[in-house]
Amino acid sequence: MMEGGMPRTRFSMISKAGLIAIGAWFATISGVVLGACGREAPVVIGFAASLSGKDYLLGVEGRNAAELFVKEANARGGVGGRLLRLDIRDLASDDANAAPVTAALVESGVSVIVGYFTSSSAVAALAAPGLGGAALVSPSATADSLDGKADALYRTIMSSRLDSLFLAAHMRARGLRRVLFMATEGNRPYAETYAVPLAREAEVVADIRFGAISDIDYGAIASLRYDAVLIVASPLDTGTVAQELSIRGLSAPLYISGWAGNDSLIAHGGKAVDGAVFVHQTDTDQAGVAAVSSRYRAVYGESPGFAAIQAWDAMLLVEAAIEASGQGGVAAAIRGTRSFEGLSGTIEIDEFGDATRTVYYKKVDGDRIVVVGKAE
Repeated sequence: MMEGGMPRTRFSMISKAGLIAIGAWFATISGVVLGACGREAPVVIGFAASLSGKDYLLGVEGRNAAELFVKEANARGGVGGRLLRLDIRDLASDDANAAPVTAALVESGVSVIVGYFTSSSAVAALAAPGLGGAALVSPSATADSLDGKADALYRTIMSSRLDSLFLAAHMRARGLRRVLFMATEGNRPYAETYAVPLAREAEVVADIRFGAISDIDYGAIASLRYDAVLIVASPLDTGTVAQELSIRGLSAPLYISGWAGNDSLIAHGGKAVDGAVFVHQTDTDQAGVAAVSSRYRAVYGESPGFAAIQAWDAMLLVEAAIEASGQGGVAAAIRGTRSFEGLSGTIEIDEFGDATRTVYYKKVDGDRIVVVGKAE
């Protein structure tokens, strides 16, 4: 149809208000597109841990904490103007996966990888080809065989080389001299970090290593005379072994590794682990830890174990490095970091990537774990 010699178009039927609305829409879309083009690409942080298999607990807790950290950071606009993204890989409780998973992450362009919650997985990851300038950040690999090495590993947790000394001192104060030592073969570097100093500080009546709990000869243990038991294993294995000792009337004052020091120990060990003593590098009553614990519970419906809290500290190191990074990149900034603020206070890191932190005595008290003092 014609009107006044001109064709009637659809635009001629749009009101002035409609045109204004369309203009505003185009302006909004243009702003989003330009903003997206102007924003730097996200910082991709690798995460490599066991999310399945027998050692899944540490990895899952750590992953949960890392995901919550990233969600909160991105809600604030990111770090240093850049959003964060996790590239999560499962080591499946098999150290043979550590090197290829690490290599794959580095090949994909990731320069910082958080994870390696067992010492043996950290050792294995360092054998990955083509690490280049990548930084591996472990929240909980504490074997002393990793100390003082100019390698790609940076730890936000202190070596466990003093743990046996602290535990031996606690035993002596209680008049306990003869120790039965039991440890998993699955994390040998970590177990040796306890076994070697303990042999110097106490009378070790037997050093029993096991691949599976069914391998343990409790009949042989019944023939031994000991005042205390020290178990170095996962929470599940530690709790189960403690139960087996109790059932057979072989219990003694129990000491455990920091690896086992979380609520899963109580779930698997029950009354058999009541009173167990260990050392840790976090105090859950401190304000920073308590605040993160509250937010973690709100999201996941349970309290975070030490792996989650330590993973948060590892992410804080990465955050500090992103903020400090320049042309050298995030990994280079991690290498140059000598201290940063963790949840429990300042964490110092030396030129070898080894941390120094406060150590606390803890014990199982019924259905909870409590801090009973500093280990000094």
